Amino acid sequence: VIESPTSTAMSLTAYHLPTGQTTPHPVFRAIPEVIRRRLHQRYLLDALERACQTDSHIHLWTHLHDMTSESQWPAMNAFFESLNAAVTEGKATVATMEQLASNFDQT
Repeated sequence: VIESPTSTAMSLTAYHLPTGQTTPHPVFRAIPEVIRRRLHQRYLLDALERACQTDSHIHLWTHLHDMTSESQWPAMNAFFESLNAAVTEGKATVATMEQLASNFDQT
């Protein structure tokens, strides 16, 4: 068993943006969507930068359904582009949970 800490809320997608066919809570809708998108993009890019600088990991997750809103994609695209650059530059690697488990397999 590999334990990987993660938030209880989605982290690749944002709960303050539309997810799937669901609109966010009315409190968030009062904030312009462009600001909510920027906040989520900053969250993702900061997480990647911290992981690269500290030689640690990040575990970002979501459900596929939550990614089906056009509102989610600008921040995720910016994150994936930055992640690709970090991998290309040798600053980051990407692994599935299965790959992580095989790295720790003691048998």
